[in-house]
Amino acid sequence: MAIRMTDSGYHGPKPGERAYDPFTDRIGVLQSVHSVEDLLFDPQVDGKRVAFLRPVGGGIEWTANADGLRFPEPERGQQVG
Repeated sequence: MAIRMTDSGYHGPKPGERAYDPFTDRIGVLQSVHSVEDLLFDPQVDGKRVAFLRPVGGGIEWTANADGLRFPEPERGQQVG
């Protein structure tokens, strides 16, 4: 079950928006945010919510701690994709 953004306590980027993952130092397109308890596998992230991101332009998805996501700041030289 996807987290409803309005009542989840999550206030980061929304699905379809670019998001900065500080753990990997990458910017990707947020695909979805889910509660860790709702997943059928261990996403191996800290926190209660896991985010699924895809590189800008397509590619292999990765997971991240949704609470750690930030809005990108391209002027800081963050890697896209």
